[in-house]
Amino acid sequence: MLEEIRDYIIAEARRDNGDRATWDVSIMELKAFIALLYVRGAYCGKNIEVESFWSEQWGNAFFNATLSRNRFRDIMRYLRFDKRRPAGAG
Repeated sequence: MLEEIRDYIIAEARRDNGDRATWDVSIMELKAFIALLYVRGAYCGKNIEVESFWSEQWGNAFFNATLSRNRFRDIMRYLRFDKRRPAGAG
């Protein structure tokens, strides 16, 4: 399942950046991303913005040690659970 999700994420990133782009994500990074979503979920009741988890002053060291903020944003941006059909495809 994770391999399929990874493939959908990569396809979306490359579609967004052009076919010549070499954007990639590993299964390990995808697992790290999911772990951060779980940890973030534990804090969500407190209305904390996701950006603040990487804050030097107020952030959670687990987030910085697991995945960079920019990488987290990229994966979130391209996250898909299906294969996007080209525009105009039935």
